[in-house]
Amino acid sequence: MSGKACYIEKEALEFLQNFLETEYKITLAKAREDLNQDGFNKEVEKLDVFYMKGLKSGVIRPYNTGTENFSIFAEEVKIKAIRKIFLIRVYKHTDYEIVYRAYVSTDREKGNSYFFSYYFAKVEDSFKIISQYLINDARIGWEWKQGIKFKINTLEFLGVNRFIEPNQAKDCEDYKSEAGSDYETLIKEELDKSLDERSEKLKFMESFRDMEDTKINNSLASCLCLLKGRFYTNGFFREGSNPKAAKLKEKDLKEAIVFSKDIVKILRNGECTSLDSEGDKGYYPFVYCGEMLLDGLPDFAAKDDVPKGAIVEYDTLGERFCIFWYDEFEEDYEEDLVQETLEAFKSASDKMKSYLKDLVEFSVVHGTEYPVVIGGTFSSGIFAGIVTTRVHT
Repeated sequence: MSGKACYIEKEALEFLQNFLETEYKITLAKAREDLNQDGFNKEVEKLDVFYMKGLKSGVIRPYNTGTENFSIFAEEVKIKAIRKIFLIRVYKHTDYEIVYRAYVSTDREKGNSYFFSYYFAKVEDSFKIISQYLINDARIGWEWKQGIKFKINTLEFLGVNRFIEPNQAKDCEDYKSEAGSDYETLIKEELDKSLDERSEKLKFMESFRDMEDTKINNSLASCLCLLKGRFYTNGFFREGSNPKAAKLKEKDLKEAIVFSKDIVKILRNGECTSLDSEGDKGYYPFVYCGEMLLDGLPDFAAKDDVPKGAIVEYDTLGERFCIFWYDEFEEDYEEDLVQETLEAFKSASDKMKSYLKDLVEFSVVHGTEYPVVIGGTFSSGIFAGIVTTRVHT
């Protein structure tokens, strides 16, 4: 340890280590053939107890035992490892007295760069994770995932304790600084945001109306009950949510809509339709505002938040060469698709991989026709991508 070191309670460090070890055990449990879904859910509950009330780990198992892709996924788990702890910063806080902030790596065996930032503190008689952030693409700041949204005037920096140095240049800059690069720039960022808020809100209200996009709604009419929402000119909204809510991030939302429409334009120009489906089903923009689960799913796609009897099928897409199909099917699609369509799929894939984080595909399956959403995190709290339907009889 070096720098302006600050004492860390033994109990606090043990809490963090136990949390990361438990998370790793749950990661291994995803590939356990002896666990059915109920058994896996009970394992996840062992991780959820580390979070304060109202927060959850968000861990899901993308494939159940016995399904076609379970063995492929189980192989991927072999490259996983316990997240490394790079450093812990310590703060004085008005409500929690002392707050610890841990910087940890990805869960890959060779991972040695920032990924998550966990804030934890004593809540009543035991330590709990009270906030979670994800490193941004520029690696100079953090995107809020869940829990408390900390502001600079509530945290008084006390010191830093360093353990392992990361190998990414931007991460190293933060690692070697005392308070951290995002802490030092947060005041300016908050001032800049407050000056722009009113003008951005006005521009947003002028640009978007809360009229329903009837073309999309009609095309997906049979599946809207499974998504439990409707499409409006400013995105997809769940039942009971407000398309004109003041909390919407107007600038990011507008850019996400433009991005999703551009992807759809590429696919339509290439005459691309839903793959692995009976009947030619087109693609439509899909933009949603809300929290993201740890594996990249929008919060409403959790298994306990879909209609009764429906099943969420889910897959991560970041490792695929083209996000629309498995790499082993590449030759099949090159033979089956006309060149213009093939290139359109690949072009849309490249653009989505360039602009989105945590790319996923998920389906809410119930009956012969069901919705399929492909996309990822456009910015904190905004999921962007495309939606289509798949028909299997």
